[in-house]
Amino acid sequence: FLDRAHCAMQRVRRELIAAFLIDAPDGPISRKSAHVAAGLLVEELLVLNDLLPALSPCKVRPYSLYLAALKHVPPQQGVWLEREARVDGCDLWARNSLWTH
Repeated sequence: FLDRAHCAMQRVRRELIAAFLIDAPDGPISRKSAHVAAGLLVEELLVLNDLLPALSPCKVRPYSLYLAALKHVPPQQGVWLEREARVDGCDLWARNSLWTH
């Protein structure tokens, strides 16, 4: 399991994601900070991919938020975020979880 520092870091990351996506995925604040939110969501997905089973339903919400935020990211940054999300099959397992649940 995670130690206290990692638990605190995870809590801070989730609070930042909530703050950046406070006005739904298509609001003005979310559009303006989409690249930051998408980066944080990729980190969250990578952590969840390491901790949870392959087809866990807990991966669905962060992955759907990531896909919604990715629509508002500039194309050049979006390519890098997509590459980062593919590390260790994270994108594949999250997509399969979304499809399953």
